[in-house]
This record gives sequence, C-alpha cells and structure tokens, in this order.
Amino acid sequence: MFSTHQSAALRERLEHVYWLGGGSGAGKSTVARRLAARHGLRLYATDEAMADHGRRMAAFASRGSLREIAGKTSDPERALWNLLERDRMFTERLRGEAAGLGLSVIEVDVTMTEDDLAGQVTLAFGL
Repeated sequence: MFSTHQSAALRERLEHVYWLGGGSGAGKSTVARRLAARHGLRLYATDEAMADHGRRMAAFASRGSLREIAGKTSDPERALWNLLERDRMFTERLRGEAAGLGLSVIEVDVTMTEDDLAGQVTLAFGL
C-alpha cells in the first residue's frame, strides 16, 4: 500500500491518465475503445502489447485459453477452479489497492450491458 503522501504524488503525476483494470472478461477493452473513440483519447491497449510480447516468448504462446490450460492437467475441473480463483483474488487485491488510492471502483456482473458499463465509466472519469 501507499502512504498518503505517495498516493497524492502518484495521483498528481498520473492525473491525465484514465486507467481501466480488473479481471478477465469484464469489458475493459471494449469500454476503453468506445470511450477513446467518443472522447478523442489516446488508447494504450495492453492486450495488444501483451500479445506482441507473447509472440516473442515461447511460454505464453503454448499456454492457450483457461480451458486449454486446465485441460492439460490430471484434474481439469480443479485446475479451472484454481485459475478462476486466481482471477478472483487478483480482482480483490486490485479493488483494495484502488480503494487505498481513492480511485473509483465499478463492480461488473453478468447483468450489466456494455452501454451500462460505458456509462458508469464515463461518469467515474468525469467525461
């Protein structure tokens, strides 16, 4: 966690940056593309950067999707549960760090449409 002074300094240095984070499949890339186009923002798509990085790294290329990864184990159901649990723990940690920095957190669930999510993010960013 950051101290109050560190949080303020970091917030000031990055006040021109809008950042979307969270677990897999939450709609981050979709909303980011939509808002960048609508508001003339520059988009840094980490999915694309990671894909390029992955092409240069044999381990990333061989892993596959979560189901493919789980299917390579002796207990695919347990492996998939473990991978999903890892994503849940990552999301919880991210939520805690965001709260510690005083950042907005939007809970995304399966009932939320892309339009709903884009609207909430627009409001959170003050666009």
